[in-house]
Amino acid sequence: MTGIASKECDPGVSAAVELSVEAALFDWRRNAVEVFMASSVLVYLPGIILLVCGHGPPLTWMVRLLVYISYLAVVLSVFLKILDHRIRLYTMLSAAYLTAIAGAVAYPGPFIRALPVALPIIGLVLSGVRCGRITTTISVLVILFTPWLARIPVLTRTLRSSASPPVEPAVLMLVQGIGLTAMLLALMVLLESFYSFLVKALMDQHRSATDIKRKVIELTVAHDTLSREIDKRQWLEREVTRIADEEKRRLGLEIHDGVCQRITGALLRSEALARRIERGEPTTADEIGALSSLLEEAIDEAHGVARGLCPLDTSPNAVEAALRTLARSTQRLSEVACRFIVDGDIRISDPVTAQHLYRIAQEAVSNAVRHARASRIDVELCGNEKEIRLQVTDDGDGLPTALPSAGMGLNTMACRANLLAGAFSVTPAPGGGTCVCCTVPRIMISPPVEKTDSTGDECHG
Repeated sequence: MTGIASKECDPGVSAAVELSVEAALFDWRRNAVEVFMASSVLVYLPGIILLVCGHGPPLTWMVRLLVYISYLAVVLSVFLKILDHRIRLYTMLSAAYLTAIAGAVAYPGPFIRALPVALPIIGLVLSGVRCGRITTTISVLVILFTPWLARIPVLTRTLRSSASPPVEPAVLMLVQGIGLTAMLLALMVLLESFYSFLVKALMDQHRSATDIKRKVIELTVAHDTLSREIDKRQWLEREVTRIADEEKRRLGLEIHDGVCQRITGALLRSEALARRIERGEPTTADEIGALSSLLEEAIDEAHGVARGLCPLDTSPNAVEAALRTLARSTQRLSEVACRFIVDGDIRISDPVTAQHLYRIAQEAVSNAVRHARASRIDVELCGNEKEIRLQVTDDGDGLPTALPSAGMGLNTMACRANLLAGAFSVTPAPGGGTCVCCTVPRIMISPPVEKTDSTGDECHG
């Protein structure tokens, strides 16, 4: 199930990671444009200085003006940060192409021929695939058709200088070398930064995908756990309903075979006495006493059934009295030493909380007597201003190697503790045996009152 869930979530994982990478790439390009333009201004500055000082190829004033304007556009783009970085990038590329075209016509050289080759790389890295394709197309046109522009007389007379004094080859080599070096340095700064970004983006993508998959696995495990808990709760509800139905049948049999039989016997004796009185026969005190005995027995059995349904009243001290009675009756009926211990403030004003705690103690004592073969049981109820703690300890056989997962006793006790927002545990006792502990907060939202016909734990007078 985990593998299926991971596969189903892969498209969502990929989309989330892709959006994250695109956002990171946009931020990197915005910062890279700043760095690239600033580095371009610095690396091309020596060549501009040589050109201004008159050291360089013979160029007309028009070509010089275009070079200065292009360089000034790059300088302004560095400082005009209010503009979008893409607009500043396109301005720089436009100025570079204009310089490449004019320079190729005026004085072709290695730098001018290499510039259109470098511009598509800059456009691709700093703007994206679309810009890279557009600049590649423009560069191809510039490289192929600029030599033909040099054959146009009007452009040649305007852009190419024939009156300028000749320039020494060493100076020309220096100027062209500076231009090529500047281009190489600018490209290396750009590509090195882009390489670092790609490595970081791949690592972040891997970490993001790993984290998302881990969270998917955690959610899948949590879903499976929740499904098992829901199934367990549904099974428990069915078991509680079944036991409640069995308890109803048992109570029905007790009432039918006990209370009803004695009331029926009293009714028959009353009818017999009535017939004797009608015939004028005398009645004796023994006959009246026998009738009274039947009625008393019926009342006693009715009281016993009522106490089984609702052993607690609504007073804050009801749970103490009920647990004390439980300890005495357990010792009397099972011949197991059962002691009730009180510590602190154990008053419980919420009758539902008191009812659940009593039922937990009743189940724990019953398990100790029936299954653990204990000879001593301690029922301890402690309280303070924050919580109430119920602890049932026995010296019996102790916990089995594996607790029964389908046992109703432990499940119902844990369920009752959960309804009270409390903590429930079953651990080995220090001296051998078993310790059942339930701790509930004193200040809590009262749990919903359970229906009498579902659990048999509530009693309404």
